[in-house]
Amino acid sequence: MKNSSQNTGNSKNLMVPKSAFSKSMLTILFFIVISSCKENCGVTFFEVLEIGLNPQTLQTTGGWGPWDDENELGIDRLLLSMEMPKNYSLIENPECPNTLRNSNPAVEFKLISNKDFSPEYPAGSDLTAIMDFSFFLQDFTKEEFINNHFNGSGWPHFHLTFNKNTAAQALHSFILIAQLEDGSIMESTPVDVLLIPF
Repeated sequence: MKNSSQNTGNSKNLMVPKSAFSKSMLTILFFIVISSCKENCGVTFFEVLEIGLNPQTLQTTGGWGPWDDENELGIDRLLLSMEMPKNYSLIENPECPNTLRNSNPAVEFKLISNKDFSPEYPAGSDLTAIMDFSFFLQDFTKEEFINNHFNGSGWPHFHLTFNKNTAAQALHSFILIAQLEDGSIMESTPVDVLLIPF
């Protein structure tokens, strides 16, 4: 009898509390689910339907409003909103976060004008070299915009602003051009904007 009670005491010391056992099992199950999710999650492909330019300016009352050439504002007040509506394929696994990918990604972007911007940038030059790419008050490089946002995010628009002054006042007709991976070209409808040096 004495030996029996000793064995019982030892077995009690070796027992794992139910609460601790439950937590351990939940942790194991959590990591199994996460691992399974990472393995089974697919890519959600989208198609950029078109690209467009919408000239805007900062209003005196705050916020952005439509650009009006009649106001004769300086180029430093101009913001070109790049519109890029996207069409999405079916999500392969809705229970997991999906990676977004452009089904026909862009490899290059250009903004050209029919007028001389400056002696260094005559008509037909790529003006993205003197433009800032931004969204939600955060700046990006052109490469970051192409790779991470045009080709890999759900953002339907982006912002372009000039970081150089124009040499002379002129009415420019801007066209945005995207060169796609399959060799095709996507162009925006020409947009006329009166540029005035600041």
